[in-house]
Amino acid sequence: MKIRPFLKWVGGKTQLLKEVEKRMPKDFKNYLEPFIGGGALFFNIHNGNNNFIINAYKAIKKIHKN
Repeated sequence: MKIRPFLKWVGGKTQLLKEVEKRMPKDFKNYLEPFIGGGALFFNIHNGNNNFIINAYKAIKKIHKN
């Protein structure tokens, strides 16, 4: 199952993912996105790793409660 962004964000990268992927390095250790928006690129990169996705949802849930 492919995880998709949980909200629509103005300026989101969903439509640009194929082009962004072409320009990304094949291997990198850290991924930082200070303005994540809906998280399209984040979820595309980490889709095979459920821990990243689960932690993202937990963080959003925690922030939403406050």
